[in-house]
Amino acid sequence: MITLPAYLIDAITNYDKMTEQLDTRPSVDDLQSSQAEYAAAFERMKAAMSKAFVEIELRAGEA
Repeated sequence: MITLPAYLIDAITNYDKMTEQLDTRPSVDDLQSSQAEYAAAFERMKAAMSKAFVEIELRAGEA
């Protein structure tokens, strides 16, 4: 059984939280005004996902 790394679980959790926040926003204007906030979180998530994929490939090569 393969256990996901903590940083991947954190990235997925952060993505879920961001998605929930987007779903509860009352208007498009509010979304646009907070775009920088979401962009920074999204970039952190992308970096974590890239790191996770490298880790998965390395572990798959060890098997």
